[in-house]
Order: sequence, then structure tokens, then C-alpha cells
Amino acid sequence: MTDETPRTDTTSGAEGDAAAERDAAALADIVGRFHDDMARVSFVVSGDVELAGEAAQGAWPEAWKDLQTPRNAERLRAWVMGLAAKEAKWLADAGSRARAEAARGDSGIVPATSAAATSAYRSDELDLANTFATMDPHDRQIVALRYVAGLSSDDIGGELGMPGSAVQARVARILKQLLEAVRNLEVTGDSVEAYERALAQRIRGFANRAVVPLDPDAIARAAIAHAAAEVSPVDRLAEQAGVLWERLRTADPRILAGAGGALVIVFAVVLLGGGVGNGGSGGGPLIATPIPTDATRLCEPNELRLRVTAWVPVGTERTASVEMNNIGGVACLVDNLPEPWLVEAPQMPMLIGADLQGTLIRIGPGDRLRTSVHVRNYCGPDPRAPVTLAFRRGTTVLVAEALNAADLSGVPQCGGYASTPEDVRMVQPWGY
Repeated sequence: MTDETPRTDTTSGAEGDAAAERDAAALADIVGRFHDDMARVSFVVSGDVELAGEAAQGAWPEAWKDLQTPRNAERLRAWVMGLAAKEAKWLADAGSRARAEAARGDSGIVPATSAAATSAYRSDELDLANTFATMDPHDRQIVALRYVAGLSSDDIGGELGMPGSAVQARVARILKQLLEAVRNLEVTGDSVEAYERALAQRIRGFANRAVVPLDPDAIARAAIAHAAAEVSPVDRLAEQAGVLWERLRTADPRILAGAGGALVIVFAVVLLGGGVGNGGSGGGPLIATPIPTDATRLCEPNELRLRVTAWVPVGTERTASVEMNNIGGVACLVDNLPEPWLVEAPQMPMLIGADLQGTLIRIGPGDRLRTSVHVRNYCGPDPRAPVTLAFRRGTTVLVAEALNAADLSGVPQCGGYASTPEDVRMVQPWGY
């Protein structure tokens, strides 16, 4: 653990209160340093000032849950910027169809963003807004992390689950697109770096509209409280749906109908897909889409369902069988050798394995991957049920459904020595 990282204290009473105050103060310091750039990143990704604010603040509870992982100052910045970019994409995707319907109007042409349709945009900002509107969401994440957050290709790749070389290739294409679209760019020098510096200055200025005065202490305390509340993905989706519905409530009836249809589709995908919580274990077989697809991006967490199918005792140790199913509509990529965790409710690590170098493999709609995970030597306090497994890659943690809500069968006996990453390991990579 570095000095950048707040510490979680298990003491009680006055000592516990003092530790909580120290944690809140440490998180507030991090918020103060990074929040404005996280808002800028979120705005470039989402194209919406309100969503950018929600994304930047919504990233902090996720950050708080994982701030115990050791990181130096440079990795901390890259990590929180990556969290903001992912949160912004998640929020934008949740309401994209409804917002597109609302913006379409009678002409059938969709303006770049809700803000781009207003007179508040200057002409140079409209160039950027309309260019971003034509970009793939992943390209907007790359733009935000490179030209706002100032991350390298390798750092961007690490946060978005892509090879650094792939990020470089996309940056070259994005740079060409931006230079063709942006007018009156003031460039000092003829090098690629000079053009990128000029673009970064223009894009950061464009994204400044998402920066508002905020209290870092208040954000830190809210993030800690939100993380402790254990808000589920379904609850988060319901919350965002409510916000979107309120925005569109007074709109044209045709727009409202379109928005309602989009929200119904979103909820149907989440609830019928069975990708959230233990309640998704029932229902009929998953049916793959008949549309042929190929994997071109990393899977989103809500496209995958993981579950532990068995725990087998091996002396004082335990071995789990785990399945991963693609419940989305397209093929995507997963890391075949992520970092395994043994976790207790509510998704708190008990044992953390090694972060090994894996490869990305394809999982198509309806496909099922399998692995086995061996755990041993848990010497901590009595865990809270259910105990299950999780898998981390970058800032994304995929949690497998437990056998049942009261399951503790995966807890190995204490071996009497300090735990190491070898105490929880994948017996083999994810595979068919």
C-alpha cells in the first residue's frame, strides 16, 4: 500500500471513528486532485454536462472499494481517469436510445449532443461536438484519456483492456479525423506532437464546461456512504432510468413513447438476462442471437454472467468449478487469465491471487467458458455469506454468483502461515 491510498481500519469506538475520519480526509485529497479532470473526461465520453457530473461522482464509490490496492501516483491517476471514462460510457449507453429519439425531431437528423443543439456552443466547440458524435464510444474514451487525462497508449490500454499497440493504431486514425474536422487550430511546429498538444488544449477547453465548484470532502463522504450501501446494478439502472424519465417527462408524446420503449428494453435485457445477483439463476436456456458477429472489443460486465457451479473439498483446501456465459447480443473479448479473488459478502476480498499476463479470447452470444479455481489458507475472521469468487482485470471486477445466498462451502481452513497470491489461483485459464 502506498501513501496515496486510504486505509480501512477494523477497530471500533473512538479509534474507529478517527480511522474513518482519516480515510475520508485521504479520499478527499485524492478527489481534490483528480475530480475536475474526471469530469472533463466524462464529458468527452458522454457529450452531456449532467451525465459527466454524475459519472465523475459515480466513479468515486467504485474507487473507494478498491483503493486498498497498492498504486503509485502515476497509476492512481490513470486508474481514476479510467473509472470515470467507463462510468460515463455506462451512463451514456443506458440512455442513448432515448436521448437519440428525443433529439431526432421531425428532420430525422440527430444533433451531436443535447448541448450541441443550443446556442451555448461556439463554432470551434461545435466542430468537436459533432466530430465526437460520429465516433465509436470506445474512440471517445481514448480521446478523453489521451487528450484530457494525458495518458500514454499503454496506460489507456491497461484501463480499457486493449494492447497499447492497438490504442496507438486507433489514436493515429482518430488524430486524422480530428485534424480534418477541427478548424482554426493554432499549432506551433510541424510535428505530430505539436498537433496533439494543440488538440489537447482545444479539447480540454471544450470539456471545461463540465467542471463545476464542488466540495471534495462532501464528495468523499458521499462516496464512502454510497459504497457502504452496496447499490446493485439493477438499482443503479433504475436510478438512472428515473433521472432520464424526469428529463423527458415534459417532452413531445412521441419522444416520451420512444424513451419509454428504450427503458423497457434496457430493463428487459438486465432482468431477463439474469446477469445480476443470485436471482438470475433461474429461467430457460439462453438463446444466442442469429446475427453473425465477431469480437472487436472487451466484454462489458453486464454482458457476462459468472456463477460457481460446485465447490469440491480437497483435504483442508477447496476447488471451485466456475462458468462464464455471454448473455449479450454480440461477441466480445475476455482475459483468459484474470486475477482471481475469494470474496465474501458484499464482494469483499478474502484472498487475492496473482495478476498474471493472460490473452484475450472470444466469447460469442450464448457461449460458455469454464475454469477451476483452487483456494487454501484462509486465516481471517469468520466470513459473511455468501462466499464466492471474483475475477479482476484492470479496474473491472467480475463477481461469480454463489451456489446460494448462505453458502460458505468455499472457505478453506487456515494453514497457519501468512497468505500469498498462491493461495487462490486458477487451475487453468478460461476456456471452452
